[in-house]
Amino acid sequence: MKRSNAALALIVAGALMGGCGDEPSTGTASAEPGKSGSAQAKNSGAPKTSGTPTGGKTAEAAGKDPAPTPAAGGGEIIKHMPKQCDEGRVYANVGKLLSGESLATLDSLVAKGISDSKDAKKGEDALKALRDGGIDPVKSLKEVAVCANKDDKKTLVVLNVDMSKSEKPADTIAKAIEAGGEKAPKREESNGISFLQPKEGKAWIGIVGKDRIFVAEDKAMIEAAVKGGDGASEFGDAASHVIWAKMADKEISVMVKEAGADFDINVKGKVGAKEAEKAKADFEKLKPEIDKMADKLPMAKPLLPAAKNATITVDGDYATLTTKLPKAAITEFMTGLKDMKPKDLEGMMKGL
Repeated sequence: MKRSNAALALIVAGALMGGCGDEPSTGTASAEPGKSGSAQAKNSGAPKTSGTPTGGKTAEAAGKDPAPTPAAGGGEIIKHMPKQCDEGRVYANVGKLLSGESLATLDSLVAKGISDSKDAKKGEDALKALRDGGIDPVKSLKEVAVCANKDDKKTLVVLNVDMSKSEKPADTIAKAIEAGGEKAPKREESNGISFLQPKEGKAWIGIVGKDRIFVAEDKAMIEAAVKGGDGASEFGDAASHVIWAKMADKEISVMVKEAGADFDINVKGKVGAKEAEKAKADFEKLKPEIDKMADKLPMAKPLLPAAKNATITVDGDYATLTTKLPKAAITEFMTGLKDMKPKDLEGMMKGL
């Protein structure tokens, strides 16, 4: 996918969450096309449900019936996933990680990040076009599901996005792309799907109804996914998690689940027996130094207890880290970032 498709999809869907790296397999993206990042997700409490059926009037007018959409946050986007995902699978219920003050802070950081960018005017114009068209670039994203493959043409990103306030989501997104300095995207309508291709030869964005966005290089793959994939069973109980990821490399898994006022975090990887024991020993040595991190990165203080209380267990070649993160700590952490400039935050992170 040239590593830009997931980024572009998340931008137009309102997932201006920030990120780094160049792999789309992890589900979030930077605000700059071509740079998608690792799985990160965000909220406390259940999201509001939209109940907007997939396909809407567009599907009805075409005489087709794309897979119906349930309330936001129900994990139903997993049913669109293909069976082959040889690099990994990711599901994130974004709506359950950030809410209220946390979303307000994120909105502020996004605005600051755009204004500080090299193409600030274009970014601000694209942001305005989305909002004027009824798509909020921060609050609209509810869920992300990714099927990542070594063959980019088989990689698929599906988003559950609240576009209920947009009269014509495809028009809004197309206008935002142009406002951001790109040429008018190529457009097609097929089987109740509004297709956009921002650049010739790049990924297609498939918009269905007012709560689904599909991104893939192959249009046929999107059409098949809208009808329903055959890989939902490979995601197991992903829908019961806030974050669920399984990557082929070193058999890494990341599981984050709600547990009352906390999030239970479980990260497991096959690293080899010696490496696993070393990781456990090194982590125990590091624990006494965790408090000192607050001096270098004071905004991280709310998250430090989760790090200090973490444990690493070893089972043969596998090392597993477990801990609990209070939901309130996420809100406190995000609130602490409210008055910071993105460049200052980036500089502090580099200084660690």
